[in-house]
Amino acid sequence: MPNHKPLPCLSRLTELFSVVEIQPSEFGLCSGLIWKFSRGCRKAGSVAGTRKYDRRKDRYDWYVRIDHTSYVVARVIYYIVHKVDPGTSTVDHWDRNTDNNNSCNLRLDCTGEIQHKNVDKRSSNTSGAVGVTWHKASNKWRARLHSKFTPLYVGYFTCKKEAALAYNNAALLYNSGVCYRPLNDLQSVSCDCRLCSDHISNTQ
Repeated sequence: MPNHKPLPCLSRLTELFSVVEIQPSEFGLCSGLIWKFSRGCRKAGSVAGTRKYDRRKDRYDWYVRIDHTSYVVARVIYYIVHKVDPGTSTVDHWDRNTDNNNSCNLRLDCTGEIQHKNVDKRSSNTSGAVGVTWHKASNKWRARLHSKFTPLYVGYFTCKKEAALAYNNAALLYNSGVCYRPLNDLQSVSCDCRLCSDHISNTQ
């Protein structure tokens, strides 16, 4: 579990910042926090925070300095809006866009599992479908849910679309606000198995 810095008290944060809605055209330009008053070269109404690249995570995040200490902006916004201190939990972005710090896009990852699963496809996945990989030994498509601790195998399928559907059904069964698994768009999953080929021939 990440050891996050304790945030300043809520009254201090609301004294310093206003939370604003970020439009898609402003992603990367606005952190979601605005300074409430001027100090030195900082002007009231200006964007609070700096967008920095984190090599360890291979992504950009917004950070803001408060009383000489740097904090992740997403955590500050979550605390101000929801009145809940994230504590040791990670604040995750639903759409995986760390520039989208709108409060509706933020959620707590209490167990660390969201961060583990919060990728559409692993680099080893050549199927183009979430949770579906080719299993060479069985000569079939394998569907499984990736857990932080151990994979949950759903089954083996000749048809890639069937494997993607089986994954979706299992993911829906296990999905929750804390442990969310992305789903496949079945219309975009292509398969050249005999079943799918016959279906295409019959519809032509």
